[in-house]
Amino acid sequence: KLGGEIDPSCLSGNRKTIWNKIDGSAETLHLLFFDEIASNIQSGKLSLLHSYNYKRLSRLLISKEEWTANKIRILKATNLYRFIDFLQYRMTATNRLDTMYEEINMYCQSPDCTDLSFDDGGKVKLTEPRKEKEKYEQAISTLLYDARGTSVTRIMTDINSVTPYDGLFPHAMHTGVIKDVEENQLVGAILSQGLNLGSRKMFESSVGLDESSLSNIIRFRLTKDNLKRANDRINAAIDELPLSAEFQKYFDALMSSSDGQKQSVMKDSLISAHSHKYFHQDSGITRYPMVDEKGRVRNVTVFSPIRRESKYLIDVLASNITDIPLHHATDTHGYTEPVFACTHLMGVRFMPRIKDLEDQVYYGARPAKWYKDKGYSIRPKSKINWNIIESNWDEILRFMASILSGKCLASQLFNRLNSYAADHPLYKALKELGRVEKSFFLLCYYRYKEIRNNIQRQLNLGEHMNKFTKALTWGKSNRLIGETTEEFERAAGCTQLIQNCIIYWNYLYASERLAKMRDPIERERLVIGLAAGQMVAWGHVNYTVTFQFRRRPKSSVRFNLDVLTNMPLLGREKGPSPWYPFDDDFL
Repeated sequence: KLGGEIDPSCLSGNRKTIWNKIDGSAETLHLLFFDEIASNIQSGKLSLLHSYNYKRLSRLLISKEEWTANKIRILKATNLYRFIDFLQYRMTATNRLDTMYEEINMYCQSPDCTDLSFDDGGKVKLTEPRKEKEKYEQAISTLLYDARGTSVTRIMTDINSVTPYDGLFPHAMHTGVIKDVEENQLVGAILSQGLNLGSRKMFESSVGLDESSLSNIIRFRLTKDNLKRANDRINAAIDELPLSAEFQKYFDALMSSSDGQKQSVMKDSLISAHSHKYFHQDSGITRYPMVDEKGRVRNVTVFSPIRRESKYLIDVLASNITDIPLHHATDTHGYTEPVFACTHLMGVRFMPRIKDLEDQVYYGARPAKWYKDKGYSIRPKSKINWNIIESNWDEILRFMASILSGKCLASQLFNRLNSYAADHPLYKALKELGRVEKSFFLLCYYRYKEIRNNIQRQLNLGEHMNKFTKALTWGKSNRLIGETTEEFERAAGCTQLIQNCIIYWNYLYASERLAKMRDPIERERLVIGLAAGQMVAWGHVNYTVTFQFRRRPKSSVRFNLDVLTNMPLLGREKGPSPWYPFDDDFL
Protein backbone atom coordinates (compact mmCIF):
# COMPACT_ATOMS: atom_id res chain seq x y z
CA LYS A 1 0.00 0.00 0.00
CA LEU A 2 1.45 3.34 -1.04
CA GLY A 3 2.15 5.45 2.02
CA GLY A 4 2.21 2.47 4.36
CA GLU A 5 5.19 0.78 5.94
CA ILE A 6 7.56 -1.21 3.73
CA ASP A 7 9.33 -4.33 4.92
CA PRO A 8 13.05 -4.01 4.01
CA SER A 9 13.22 -7.81 3.62
CA CYS A 10 11.51 -7.41 0.24
CA LEU A 11 14.71 -5.86 -1.15
CA SER A 12 17.27 -8.00 -2.95
CA GLY A 13 20.72 -7.74 -4.47
CA ASN A 14 22.46 -4.36 -4.40
CA ARG A 15 19.37 -2.66 -3.01
CA LYS A 16 19.46 -4.89 0.07
CA THR A 17 23.21 -4.24 0.48
CA ILE A 18 22.69 -0.49 0.26
CA TRP A 19 19.93 -0.57 2.87
CA ASN A 20 22.00 -2.66 5.31
CA LYS A 21 25.02 -0.36 5.00
CA ILE A 22 23.21 2.93 5.59
CA ASP A 23 20.86 4.14 8.24
CA GLY A 24 18.31 5.15 5.62
CA SER A 25 15.20 7.20 5.96
CA ALA A 26 11.70 6.21 4.89
CA GLU A 27 12.23 8.14 1.65
CA THR A 28 15.34 6.07 0.87
CA LEU A 29 13.42 2.86 1.56
CA HIS A 30 10.64 3.98 -0.76
CA LEU A 31 13.17 4.76 -3.49
CA LEU A 32 14.80 1.33 -3.16
CA PHE A 33 11.39 -0.35 -3.02
CA PHE A 34 10.21 1.21 -6.29
CA ASP A 35 13.54 0.38 -7.92
CA GLU A 36 13.00 -3.23 -6.81
CA ILE A 37 9.52 -3.23 -8.38
CA ALA A 38 10.86 -1.79 -11.64
CA SER A 39 13.59 -4.43 -11.75
CA ASN A 40 11.12 -7.25 -11.12
CA ILE A 41 8.76 -5.98 -13.83
CA GLN A 42 11.61 -5.80 -16.30
CA SER A 43 12.85 -9.28 -15.43
CA GLY A 44 9.37 -10.77 -15.72
CA LYS A 45 9.12 -11.81 -12.05
CA LEU A 46 6.33 -9.27 -11.60
CA SER A 47 3.69 -8.36 -14.18
CA LEU A 48 1.00 -5.70 -14.34
CA LEU A 49 -2.60 -6.81 -14.78
CA HIS A 50 -3.73 -3.65 -16.60
CA SER A 51 -0.82 -2.87 -18.90
CA TYR A 52 -0.04 -2.99 -22.61
CA ASN A 53 3.74 -3.41 -22.47
CA TYR A 54 4.20 -5.24 -19.18
CA LYS A 55 1.32 -7.69 -19.12
CA ARG A 56 2.31 -11.26 -18.30
CA LEU A 57 3.39 -13.04 -21.50
CA SER A 58 1.00 -15.92 -20.85
CA ARG A 59 -1.92 -13.45 -20.88
CA LEU A 60 -0.95 -12.23 -24.34
CA LEU A 61 -0.73 -15.72 -25.85
CA ILE A 62 -3.51 -18.22 -26.45
CA SER A 63 -4.33 -19.62 -23.01
CA LYS A 64 -2.85 -22.94 -21.97
CA GLU A 65 -6.32 -24.40 -21.51
CA GLU A 66 -7.51 -23.42 -24.99
CA TRP A 67 -4.22 -24.55 -26.53
CA THR A 68 -4.40 -27.98 -24.89
CA ALA A 69 -8.04 -28.51 -25.82
CA ASN A 70 -7.92 -27.19 -29.43
CA LYS A 71 -4.28 -27.46 -30.47
CA ILE A 72 -4.86 -29.44 -33.70
CA ARG A 73 -7.71 -27.21 -34.84
CA ILE A 74 -5.72 -24.02 -34.14
CA LEU A 75 -2.63 -25.33 -35.96
CA LYS A 76 -4.68 -26.25 -39.03
CA ALA A 77 -6.47 -22.88 -39.03
CA THR A 78 -3.16 -21.00 -38.90
CA ASN A 79 -1.40 -23.27 -41.42
CA LEU A 80 1.09 -24.47 -38.78
CA TYR A 81 0.03 -28.10 -38.64
CA ARG A 82 2.86 -29.10 -40.98
CA PHE A 83 5.29 -28.21 -38.17
CA ILE A 84 3.65 -30.30 -35.47
CA ASP A 85 6.40 -32.95 -35.64
CA PHE A 86 9.69 -31.39 -34.50
CA LEU A 87 11.79 -34.41 -35.46
CA GLN A 88 10.48 -34.17 -39.02
CA TYR A 89 11.42 -30.48 -39.14
CA ARG A 90 14.88 -31.22 -37.75
CA MET A 91 15.52 -33.92 -40.33
CA THR A 92 14.38 -31.67 -43.19
CA ALA A 93 16.37 -28.68 -41.95
CA THR A 94 19.48 -30.85 -41.53
CA ASN A 95 19.19 -32.10 -45.11
CA ARG A 96 18.73 -28.57 -46.43
CA LEU A 97 21.75 -27.21 -44.57
CA ASP A 98 24.00 -30.13 -45.49
CA THR A 99 22.97 -29.84 -49.15
CA MET A 100 23.69 -26.11 -49.28
CA TYR A 101 27.05 -26.39 -47.50
CA GLU A 102 28.07 -29.01 -50.05
CA GLU A 103 26.73 -26.98 -52.99
CA ILE A 104 28.32 -23.67 -52.01
CA ASN A 105 31.72 -25.29 -51.48
CA MET A 106 31.52 -27.06 -54.83
CA TYR A 107 30.63 -23.72 -56.41
CA CYS A 108 33.66 -22.04 -54.77
CA GLN A 109 35.94 -24.55 -56.47
CA SER A 110 34.36 -24.19 -59.91
CA PRO A 111 35.69 -21.79 -62.60
CA ASP A 112 32.24 -20.13 -62.72
CA CYS A 113 32.78 -18.70 -59.25
CA THR A 114 33.86 -15.14 -59.99
CA ASP A 115 31.85 -13.32 -57.30
CA LEU A 116 33.29 -15.05 -54.19
CA SER A 117 36.79 -14.82 -52.73
CA PHE A 118 38.49 -15.34 -49.37
CA ASP A 119 40.65 -12.98 -47.33
CA ASP A 120 43.74 -13.98 -45.30
CA GLY A 121 41.57 -14.84 -42.33
CA GLY A 122 39.41 -17.22 -44.32
CA LYS A 123 36.37 -14.92 -44.45
CA VAL A 124 34.35 -15.11 -47.63
CA LYS A 125 34.10 -11.89 -49.66
CA LEU A 126 31.23 -11.17 -52.02
CA THR A 127 31.05 -8.79 -54.95
CA GLU A 128 27.64 -7.21 -54.43
CA PRO A 129 25.45 -6.37 -57.42
CA ARG A 130 25.43 -2.69 -58.30
CA LYS A 131 22.39 -0.72 -57.34
CA GLU A 132 20.20 -0.34 -60.40
CA LYS A 133 20.23 3.17 -61.84
CA GLU A 134 17.28 2.98 -64.18
CA LYS A 135 14.14 4.91 -63.37
CA TYR A 136 11.42 2.46 -62.48
CA GLU A 137 8.63 4.55 -63.95
CA GLN A 138 10.33 5.34 -67.26
CA ALA A 139 8.19 3.12 -69.54
CA ILE A 140 4.88 3.92 -67.88
CA SER A 141 5.73 7.64 -67.70
CA THR A 142 6.20 7.74 -71.46
CA LEU A 143 2.84 6.06 -71.88
CA LEU A 144 1.20 8.48 -69.45
CA TYR A 145 2.52 11.59 -71.19
CA ASP A 146 -0.87 12.38 -72.71
CA ALA A 147 -2.50 12.03 -69.27
CA ARG A 148 -0.30 14.65 -67.59
CA GLY A 149 -2.18 17.13 -65.45
CA THR A 150 -4.86 14.62 -64.39
CA SER A 151 -6.20 15.75 -61.02
CA VAL A 152 -6.02 13.41 -58.06
CA THR A 153 -9.75 13.94 -57.45
CA ARG A 154 -10.46 12.69 -60.98
CA ILE A 155 -8.36 9.59 -60.38
CA MET A 156 -10.07 8.82 -57.06
CA THR A 157 -13.56 9.16 -58.56
CA ASP A 158 -12.59 7.23 -61.72
CA ILE A 159 -11.46 4.32 -59.57
CA ASN A 160 -14.60 4.49 -57.44
CA SER A 161 -16.72 4.24 -60.58
CA VAL A 162 -14.85 1.12 -61.75
CA THR A 163 -14.22 -0.58 -58.40
CA PRO A 164 -16.50 1.07 -55.81
CA TYR A 165 -14.88 1.56 -52.42
CA ASP A 166 -17.18 4.24 -50.99
CA GLY A 167 -19.50 1.59 -49.58
CA LEU A 168 -16.71 0.22 -47.38
CA PHE A 169 -16.78 3.10 -44.91
CA PRO A 170 -19.63 2.44 -42.44
CA HIS A 171 -20.13 4.82 -39.54
CA ALA A 172 -18.07 3.71 -36.52
CA MET A 173 -20.80 4.59 -34.02
CA HIS A 174 -23.97 3.70 -35.97
CA THR A 175 -23.10 0.11 -36.83
CA GLY A 176 -26.72 -0.91 -37.21
CA VAL A 177 -27.51 1.87 -39.68
CA ILE A 178 -26.40 1.50 -43.30
CA LYS A 179 -26.11 4.94 -44.84
CA ASP A 180 -24.01 5.68 -47.90
CA VAL A 181 -21.55 8.53 -47.71
CA GLU A 182 -21.49 11.14 -50.47
CA GLU A 183 -18.63 10.34 -52.86
CA ASN A 184 -17.10 13.83 -53.09
CA GLN A 185 -17.13 14.35 -49.33
CA LEU A 186 -15.47 10.96 -48.78
CA VAL A 187 -12.77 11.60 -51.40
CA GLY A 188 -12.15 15.05 -49.92
CA ALA A 189 -11.76 13.55 -46.44
CA ILE A 190 -9.32 10.91 -47.72
CA LEU A 191 -7.26 13.54 -49.55
CA SER A 192 -7.22 15.85 -46.54
CA GLN A 193 -5.57 13.14 -44.46
CA GLY A 194 -3.51 11.40 -47.15
CA LEU A 195 -1.99 14.64 -48.50
CA ASN A 196 -1.36 15.91 -44.95
CA LEU A 197 -3.53 19.01 -45.38
CA GLY A 198 -6.09 18.68 -42.60
CA SER A 199 -9.84 19.27 -42.91
CA ARG A 200 -9.64 23.09 -42.66
CA LYS A 201 -6.98 23.49 -45.35
CA MET A 202 -8.78 20.97 -47.58
CA PHE A 203 -12.04 22.92 -47.27
CA GLU A 204 -10.30 26.20 -48.08
CA SER A 205 -8.53 24.69 -51.11
CA SER A 206 -11.61 23.01 -52.59
CA VAL A 207 -14.81 23.76 -54.42
CA GLY A 208 -17.86 21.67 -53.54
CA LEU A 209 -17.02 20.43 -50.05
CA ASP A 210 -18.69 20.91 -46.67
CA GLU A 211 -16.35 21.37 -43.71
CA SER A 212 -18.70 19.80 -41.19
CA SER A 213 -19.15 16.69 -43.36
CA LEU A 214 -15.38 16.43 -43.81
CA SER A 215 -14.80 16.45 -40.05
CA ASN A 216 -17.50 13.85 -39.39
CA ILE A 217 -16.21 11.50 -42.10
CA ILE A 218 -12.64 11.80 -40.84
CA ARG A 219 -13.68 11.10 -37.28
CA PHE A 220 -16.25 8.36 -37.73
CA ARG A 221 -15.65 6.71 -41.11
CA LEU A 222 -11.92 6.82 -41.83
CA THR A 223 -11.16 4.09 -39.32
CA LYS A 224 -8.21 1.73 -39.60
CA ASP A 225 -10.45 -1.26 -40.45
CA ASN A 226 -12.45 0.65 -43.08
CA LEU A 227 -9.30 1.91 -44.80
CA LYS A 228 -7.83 -1.60 -44.81
CA ARG A 229 -10.98 -2.97 -46.49
CA ALA A 230 -10.82 -0.27 -49.16
CA ASN A 231 -7.11 -0.87 -49.82
CA ASP A 232 -7.67 -4.63 -49.97
CA ARG A 233 -10.41 -4.16 -52.57
CA ILE A 234 -8.22 -1.98 -54.79
CA ASN A 235 -5.30 -4.40 -54.47
CA ALA A 236 -7.54 -7.35 -55.35
CA ALA A 237 -8.79 -5.46 -58.42
CA ILE A 238 -5.21 -4.81 -59.55
CA ASP A 239 -4.47 -8.51 -59.19
CA GLU A 240 -7.34 -9.36 -61.57
CA LEU A 241 -5.83 -7.35 -64.43
CA PRO A 242 -3.81 -9.53 -66.86
CA LEU A 243 -1.16 -6.81 -67.08
CA SER A 244 -0.35 -7.08 -63.35
CA ALA A 245 0.73 -10.71 -63.78
CA GLU A 246 3.59 -9.51 -66.01
CA PHE A 247 5.28 -7.91 -63.00
CA GLN A 248 5.44 -11.15 -61.01
CA LYS A 249 8.82 -12.62 -61.88
CA TYR A 250 8.22 -16.25 -60.86
CA PHE A 251 5.09 -18.34 -61.25
CA ASP A 252 5.48 -19.95 -57.81
CA ALA A 253 6.14 -16.92 -55.60
CA LEU A 254 5.19 -13.28 -55.17
CA MET A 255 7.91 -11.04 -53.77
CA SER A 256 7.45 -8.08 -51.45
CA SER A 257 9.60 -5.79 -49.34
CA SER A 258 9.31 -3.43 -46.40
CA ASP A 259 11.46 -0.40 -45.68
CA GLY A 260 10.86 2.09 -42.88
CA GLN A 261 10.51 5.78 -43.70
CA LYS A 262 11.19 8.45 -41.08
CA GLN A 263 8.74 11.38 -41.19
CA SER A 264 8.74 14.57 -39.12
CA VAL A 265 5.64 15.56 -37.14
CA MET A 266 4.12 18.93 -36.26
CA LYS A 267 3.76 18.24 -32.53
CA ASP A 268 5.47 16.01 -30.00
CA SER A 269 3.48 12.99 -28.93
CA LEU A 270 3.83 9.67 -27.12
CA ILE A 271 4.59 7.84 -30.36
CA SER A 272 7.08 10.37 -31.76
CA ALA A 273 10.69 10.84 -30.70
CA HIS A 274 13.55 13.24 -31.37
CA SER A 275 16.45 12.23 -33.59
CA HIS A 276 18.95 14.74 -34.96
CA LYS A 277 20.03 12.20 -37.59
CA TYR A 278 16.56 11.98 -39.14
CA PHE A 279 14.59 15.04 -37.98
CA HIS A 280 17.24 17.61 -36.93
CA GLN A 281 15.43 19.75 -34.34
CA ASP A 282 12.03 18.11 -34.87
CA SER A 283 10.55 14.86 -33.65
CA GLY A 284 9.07 12.21 -35.89
CA ILE A 285 7.70 8.72 -36.40
CA THR A 286 8.50 5.70 -38.56
CA ARG A 287 6.10 4.76 -41.35
CA TYR A 288 6.57 1.10 -42.30
CA PRO A 289 4.88 -0.01 -45.55
CA MET A 290 4.94 -3.36 -47.36
CA VAL A 291 5.14 -3.18 -51.16
CA ASP A 292 4.91 -6.14 -53.54
CA GLU A 293 6.51 -6.47 -56.97
CA LYS A 294 3.24 -5.46 -58.67
CA GLY A 295 3.60 -2.05 -57.07
CA ARG A 296 0.75 -2.49 -54.58
CA VAL A 297 1.07 -1.07 -51.07
CA ARG A 298 -0.18 -4.09 -49.15
CA ASN A 299 -0.07 -2.77 -45.61
CA VAL A 300 1.41 0.05 -43.56
CA THR A 301 1.96 0.59 -39.86
CA VAL A 302 3.44 3.42 -37.81
CA PHE A 303 5.54 3.34 -34.65
CA SER A 304 8.16 5.25 -32.70
CA PRO A 305 11.48 5.81 -34.52
CA ILE A 306 13.39 4.48 -31.50
CA ARG A 307 11.82 1.04 -32.05
CA ARG A 308 13.64 -1.49 -34.23
CA GLU A 309 11.80 -2.16 -37.49
CA SER A 310 12.21 -5.94 -37.24
CA LYS A 311 9.62 -6.10 -34.44
CA TYR A 312 6.95 -4.78 -36.80
CA LEU A 313 7.87 -6.76 -39.91
CA ILE A 314 5.78 -9.74 -38.78
CA ASP A 315 2.83 -7.38 -38.15
CA VAL A 316 2.72 -6.19 -41.76
CA LEU A 317 3.16 -9.73 -43.11
CA ALA A 318 0.48 -11.23 -40.86
CA SER A 319 -2.08 -8.48 -41.50
CA ASN A 320 -3.70 -10.68 -44.16
CA ILE A 321 -2.95 -14.32 -43.40
CA THR A 322 -4.79 -15.58 -46.50
CA ASP A 323 -2.57 -13.62 -48.90
CA ILE A 324 0.99 -13.57 -47.56
CA PRO A 325 3.78 -13.05 -50.12
CA LEU A 326 6.14 -16.03 -50.26
CA HIS A 327 9.36 -14.00 -50.58
CA HIS A 328 10.02 -10.90 -48.50
CA ALA A 329 13.04 -8.59 -48.64
CA THR A 330 14.17 -5.95 -46.19
CA ASP A 331 17.32 -4.18 -45.10
CA THR A 332 19.42 -4.76 -41.98
CA HIS A 333 17.01 -2.82 -39.75
CA GLY A 334 14.27 -5.36 -40.46
CA TYR A 335 16.38 -8.41 -39.63
CA THR A 336 16.90 -10.41 -36.45
CA GLU A 337 17.31 -14.14 -35.92
CA PRO A 338 13.86 -14.55 -34.26
CA VAL A 339 12.32 -12.87 -37.34
CA PHE A 340 13.96 -15.57 -39.48
CA ALA A 341 12.23 -18.16 -37.29
CA CYS A 342 8.82 -16.49 -37.46
CA THR A 343 8.87 -15.91 -41.22
CA HIS A 344 9.85 -19.53 -41.86
CA LEU A 345 6.93 -20.79 -39.78
CA MET A 346 4.66 -18.45 -41.77
CA GLY A 347 5.86 -20.03 -45.02
CA VAL A 348 7.79 -16.92 -46.10
CA ARG A 349 11.32 -16.94 -47.46
CA PHE A 350 12.89 -14.04 -45.56
CA MET A 351 15.52 -12.27 -47.68
CA PRO A 352 17.23 -9.39 -45.86
CA ARG A 353 20.11 -7.36 -47.23
CA ILE A 354 22.44 -7.78 -44.26
CA LYS A 355 25.18 -5.27 -43.50
CA ASP A 356 28.71 -6.60 -42.82
CA LEU A 357 27.83 -9.92 -44.41
CA GLU A 358 31.33 -11.35 -44.02
CA ASP A 359 31.10 -11.01 -40.21
CA GLN A 360 27.99 -13.17 -39.91
CA VAL A 361 28.31 -16.44 -37.96
CA TYR A 362 27.25 -19.65 -39.71
CA TYR A 363 25.63 -22.53 -37.87
CA GLY A 364 25.41 -26.18 -38.83
CA ALA A 365 23.05 -29.02 -38.08
CA ARG A 366 26.06 -31.13 -37.07
CA PRO A 367 29.24 -30.44 -35.06
CA ALA A 368 31.67 -28.02 -36.74
CA LYS A 369 34.33 -30.76 -36.97
CA TRP A 370 32.03 -32.79 -39.27
CA TYR A 371 32.14 -30.01 -41.87
CA LYS A 372 35.84 -29.31 -41.33
CA ASP A 373 36.72 -32.94 -42.00
CA LYS A 374 35.01 -32.63 -45.38
CA GLY A 375 37.45 -29.87 -46.31
CA TYR A 376 34.81 -27.16 -46.67
CA SER A 377 36.08 -23.60 -47.06
CA ILE A 378 32.71 -22.19 -46.04
CA ARG A 379 31.69 -24.03 -42.90
CA PRO A 380 29.82 -23.36 -39.65
CA LYS A 381 31.54 -22.28 -36.46
CA SER A 382 28.93 -23.73 -34.14
CA LYS A 383 26.29 -26.42 -34.02
CA ILE A 384 22.62 -25.59 -33.65
CA ASN A 385 21.34 -26.21 -30.13
CA TRP A 386 18.53 -28.54 -31.12
CA ASN A 387 17.68 -29.34 -27.49
CA ILE A 388 16.54 -25.81 -26.61
CA ILE A 389 14.41 -25.70 -29.78
CA GLU A 390 12.83 -29.09 -29.07
CA SER A 391 12.09 -28.33 -25.41
CA ASN A 392 10.27 -25.11 -26.43
CA TRP A 393 8.76 -26.35 -29.71
CA ASP A 394 5.20 -26.41 -28.39
CA GLU A 395 5.59 -22.88 -27.00
CA ILE A 396 7.01 -21.70 -30.34
CA LEU A 397 3.93 -23.03 -32.14
CA ARG A 398 1.63 -21.41 -29.54
CA PHE A 399 3.56 -18.14 -29.99
CA MET A 400 3.08 -18.21 -33.78
CA ALA A 401 -0.55 -19.37 -33.56
CA SER A 402 -1.31 -16.42 -31.26
CA ILE A 403 0.05 -14.04 -33.92
CA LEU A 404 -1.53 -15.69 -36.98
CA SER A 405 -4.93 -16.10 -35.30
CA GLY A 406 -5.04 -12.39 -34.46
CA LYS A 407 -4.89 -12.92 -30.70
CA CYS A 408 -2.07 -10.39 -30.42
CA LEU A 409 0.49 -8.53 -32.50
CA ALA A 410 4.00 -9.84 -33.03
CA SER A 411 5.42 -6.43 -32.08
CA GLN A 412 3.57 -6.61 -28.76
CA LEU A 413 5.03 -10.06 -28.00
CA PHE A 414 8.56 -9.09 -29.02
CA ASN A 415 8.41 -5.89 -26.99
CA ARG A 416 7.44 -7.99 -23.96
CA LEU A 417 10.12 -10.62 -24.58
CA ASN A 418 12.76 -7.93 -25.05
CA SER A 419 11.74 -6.17 -21.83
CA TYR A 420 13.02 -9.06 -19.73
CA ALA A 421 16.40 -8.40 -18.09
CA ALA A 422 17.53 -11.92 -19.04
CA ASP A 423 16.68 -13.79 -22.23
CA HIS A 424 13.36 -15.59 -21.93
CA PRO A 425 13.58 -19.36 -22.75
CA LEU A 426 11.08 -18.84 -25.58
CA TYR A 427 13.17 -16.00 -27.03
CA LYS A 428 16.30 -18.16 -26.82
CA ALA A 429 14.50 -20.96 -28.69
CA LEU A 430 13.25 -18.56 -31.39
CA LYS A 431 16.77 -17.19 -31.74
CA GLU A 432 18.23 -20.67 -32.16
CA LEU A 433 15.56 -21.64 -34.70
CA GLY A 434 16.28 -18.42 -36.58
CA ARG A 435 19.95 -19.36 -36.79
CA VAL A 436 18.97 -22.47 -38.76
CA GLU A 437 17.08 -20.43 -41.35
CA LYS A 438 19.57 -17.55 -41.36
CA SER A 439 22.45 -19.92 -42.11
CA PHE A 440 20.49 -21.51 -44.94
CA PHE A 441 19.64 -18.09 -46.38
CA LEU A 442 23.25 -16.85 -46.22
CA LEU A 443 24.47 -19.90 -48.12
CA CYS A 444 21.81 -19.39 -50.80
CA TYR A 445 22.60 -15.67 -50.91
CA TYR A 446 26.24 -16.43 -51.68
CA ARG A 447 25.38 -19.17 -54.14
CA TYR A 448 22.69 -17.54 -56.28
CA LYS A 449 23.38 -14.17 -57.86
CA GLU A 450 19.76 -14.07 -58.98
CA ILE A 451 18.62 -13.94 -55.35
CA ARG A 452 20.94 -11.00 -54.66
CA ASN A 453 19.66 -9.15 -57.72
CA ASN A 454 16.03 -9.79 -56.76
CA ILE A 455 16.58 -8.43 -53.27
CA GLN A 456 18.27 -5.32 -54.61
CA ARG A 457 15.55 -4.73 -57.19
CA GLN A 458 12.72 -5.12 -54.70
CA LEU A 459 14.38 -2.85 -52.14
CA ASN A 460 14.91 -0.24 -54.86
CA LEU A 461 11.17 -0.39 -55.51
CA GLY A 462 10.52 0.13 -51.80
CA GLU A 463 12.73 3.23 -51.79
CA HIS A 464 10.92 4.47 -54.88
CA MET A 465 7.60 4.03 -53.09
CA ASN A 466 8.91 6.03 -50.12
CA LYS A 467 9.65 8.88 -52.54
CA PHE A 468 6.06 8.58 -53.72
CA THR A 469 4.86 8.89 -50.12
CA LYS A 470 7.00 11.97 -49.51
CA ALA A 471 5.67 13.58 -52.70
CA LEU A 472 2.05 12.99 -51.66
CA THR A 473 2.39 14.15 -48.04
CA TRP A 474 3.49 17.61 -49.16
CA GLY A 475 1.15 19.51 -46.83
CA LYS A 476 2.63 21.36 -43.85
CA SER A 477 6.08 21.08 -45.45
CA ASN A 478 6.00 17.28 -45.01
CA ARG A 479 5.57 17.56 -41.24
CA LEU A 480 2.73 15.21 -40.36
CA ILE A 481 -0.41 16.42 -38.63
CA GLY A 482 -1.48 14.39 -35.61
CA GLU A 483 -0.64 13.54 -32.03
CA THR A 484 -1.95 10.02 -31.41
CA THR A 485 -1.22 6.62 -32.93
CA GLU A 486 -4.78 6.49 -34.25
CA GLU A 487 -4.34 9.79 -36.13
CA PHE A 488 -1.03 8.74 -37.69
CA GLU A 489 -2.45 5.34 -38.69
CA ARG A 490 -5.46 7.04 -40.28
CA ALA A 491 -3.22 9.37 -42.28
CA ALA A 492 -0.98 6.47 -43.35
CA GLY A 493 -4.03 4.44 -44.44
CA CYS A 494 -5.36 7.36 -46.50
CA THR A 495 -1.99 7.93 -48.18
CA GLN A 496 -1.87 4.20 -48.93
CA LEU A 497 -5.34 4.34 -50.51
CA ILE A 498 -4.39 7.33 -52.69
CA GLN A 499 -1.21 5.52 -53.82
CA ASN A 500 -3.08 2.31 -54.65
CA CYS A 501 -5.75 4.23 -56.56
CA ILE A 502 -3.11 6.05 -58.65
CA ILE A 503 -1.27 2.78 -59.35
CA TYR A 504 -4.57 1.06 -60.25
CA TRP A 505 -5.43 3.98 -62.56
CA ASN A 506 -2.02 3.58 -64.21
CA TYR A 507 -2.71 -0.11 -64.78
CA LEU A 508 -6.14 0.65 -66.28
CA TYR A 509 -4.78 3.40 -68.50
CA ALA A 510 -1.97 1.19 -69.80
CA SER A 511 -4.36 -1.75 -70.27
CA GLU A 512 -6.72 0.48 -72.24
CA ARG A 513 -3.90 1.53 -74.55
CA LEU A 514 -2.88 -2.10 -75.00
CA ALA A 515 -6.46 -3.16 -75.77
CA LYS A 516 -6.66 -0.58 -78.57
CA MET A 517 -3.50 -1.84 -80.27
CA ARG A 518 -4.27 -4.04 -83.27
CA ASP A 519 -0.79 -5.38 -83.89
CA PRO A 520 -0.08 -8.20 -81.37
CA ILE A 521 3.68 -7.86 -81.85
CA GLU A 522 3.58 -4.16 -80.97
CA ARG A 523 1.33 -4.95 -78.02
CA GLU A 524 3.72 -7.54 -76.62
CA ARG A 525 6.67 -5.22 -77.17
CA LEU A 526 4.93 -2.60 -75.05
CA VAL A 527 4.06 -5.18 -72.40
CA ILE A 528 7.72 -6.22 -72.16
CA GLY A 529 8.77 -2.58 -71.88
CA LEU A 530 6.28 -1.94 -69.08
CA ALA A 531 7.22 -5.12 -67.20
CA ALA A 532 10.89 -4.12 -67.31
CA GLY A 533 10.02 -1.16 -65.05
CA GLN A 534 7.17 -0.57 -62.65
CA MET A 535 3.70 0.99 -62.56
CA VAL A 536 4.58 3.29 -59.67
CA ALA A 537 4.46 6.70 -61.36
CA TRP A 538 2.88 9.95 -60.25
CA GLY A 539 4.40 12.66 -62.46
CA HIS A 540 1.16 12.91 -64.46
CA VAL A 541 -0.97 13.52 -61.34
CA ASN A 542 -1.88 17.02 -60.18
CA TYR A 543 -2.33 16.97 -56.40
CA THR A 544 -1.21 20.44 -55.30
CA VAL A 545 -3.79 22.89 -56.70
CA THR A 546 -7.39 23.83 -55.97
CA PHE A 547 -9.48 20.67 -55.78
CA GLN A 548 -12.64 20.66 -57.89
CA PHE A 549 -15.48 18.41 -56.70
CA ARG A 550 -18.46 18.00 -58.99
CA ARG A 551 -21.21 15.43 -58.94
CA ARG A 552 -20.46 12.58 -61.29
CA PRO A 553 -23.37 11.01 -63.19
CA LYS A 554 -23.90 7.42 -62.05
CA SER A 555 -23.59 6.21 -65.62
CA SER A 556 -20.17 7.88 -66.01
CA VAL A 557 -17.47 5.19 -66.01
CA ARG A 558 -13.96 6.03 -67.21
CA PHE A 559 -12.73 2.49 -67.98
CA ASN A 560 -14.45 -0.62 -69.33
CA LEU A 561 -13.32 -3.11 -66.70
CA ASP A 562 -14.83 -6.16 -68.44
CA VAL A 563 -12.73 -5.54 -71.54
CA LEU A 564 -9.53 -4.82 -69.61
CA THR A 565 -9.74 -7.85 -67.29
CA ASN A 566 -10.34 -10.20 -70.23
CA MET A 567 -7.68 -8.73 -72.51
CA PRO A 568 -5.50 -11.55 -73.89
CA LEU A 569 -1.79 -11.21 -73.33
CA LEU A 570 0.79 -13.74 -74.47
CA GLY A 571 2.88 -13.02 -71.39
CA ARG A 572 6.51 -13.92 -70.91
CA GLU A 573 7.36 -17.43 -69.84
CA LYS A 574 8.11 -17.67 -66.13
CA GLY A 575 10.25 -20.21 -64.35
CA PRO A 576 10.43 -21.24 -60.71
CA SER A 577 12.25 -19.16 -58.14
CA PRO A 578 15.81 -20.11 -57.08
CA TRP A 579 14.34 -21.51 -53.85
CA TYR A 580 12.18 -24.04 -55.68
CA PRO A 581 14.17 -27.24 -54.88
CA PHE A 582 13.99 -26.47 -51.15
CA ASP A 583 10.41 -25.25 -50.76
CA ASP A 584 8.63 -28.59 -50.35
CA ASP A 585 9.24 -28.67 -46.60
CA PHE A 586 7.11 -25.66 -45.78
CA LEU A 587 4.99 -24.56 -48.77
